[in-house]
Amino acid sequence: MIQPPINKAMRKLSLFALFLVISILLSSCGGSMSDAEARQILSELIPKAEYFNDVFWGKGLPAEEGAVFDESKKAVRQYYDVAADCPYRTMDELKAAAAEVYSREYMEIITETMLEGTEDFFPRYDEVNGVLRVDIAYQGYNLRSKLYPERATVARSAMNLLEVLIPCDFDGEPAEDYRVTLVREAGKWLLDSPTY
Repeated sequence: MIQPPINKAMRKLSLFALFLVISILLSSCGGSMSDAEARQILSELIPKAEYFNDVFWGKGLPAEEGAVFDESKKAVRQYYDVAADCPYRTMDELKAAAAEVYSREYMEIITETMLEGTEDFFPRYDEVNGVLRVDIAYQGYNLRSKLYPERATVARSAMNLLEVLIPCDFDGEPAEDYRVTLVREAGKWLLDSPTY
């Protein structure tokens, strides 16, 4: 019996779809990463993340010389230009540097909370006349975790996703391993979760 042409086309399309799914599954299985490879990636990202953790959630960037918190103002915000030797002079420079460490999605969180603010709180950084400013009234956190990327192990690895367990200390004492997610964007591995 001769099959109608539409059935042949559907069959070919179904076989192509099946081939595509199998290819994707095989390539993601083949995308597994060794602990050594993950440690190499993390050894470059974690020190940068520690720096940005402090910039965004810890002490923050230094303010210009002479910037002193004035309790008598009772102001919720007290913005001053960042110090002259600060590596970032504009908001765009700060964002670009952080985007070398964090994924697009995680950068959206940083941008909303630290650079733009929300209804609930003011941003930590501002820009006036092209100059980056820091709110010296902002109370940063005492960051107490220390991660050891050289001892990380891969928990899950796929084509563009990597989940690792990183040993850490909290207040100098061994603590539960940090579970950190990385994503591959534009050919680079970037952090997609907190490391503080």
